[in-house]
Amino acid sequence: MASEYLWQERYRQAMLELDSDKLRQRITIALETIATRIEETEDGNRALSTDERTALGDAQQNLRALLRTIDRSGCHGKSERSAD
Repeated sequence: MASEYLWQERYRQAMLELDSDKLRQRITIALETIATRIEETEDGNRALSTDERTALGDAQQNLRALLRTIDRSGCHGKSERSAD
């Protein structure tokens, strides 16, 4: 596996984002980048390594879990500052 793929960078950015206003967008970008990586290999008849395939699946699963957590918390891209 290459030392760093774009999807890995986008995944890391999403998972480390602390600004609730940016989090959903970062997750969406990461998921789209992962989907693109999968499509690139399927369309070009290039097989993913077992390690990368596993990492892609894990990343998708983690990002979707984070989205569910955001949805449950009611934090839909809004800051959690009070309106005092």
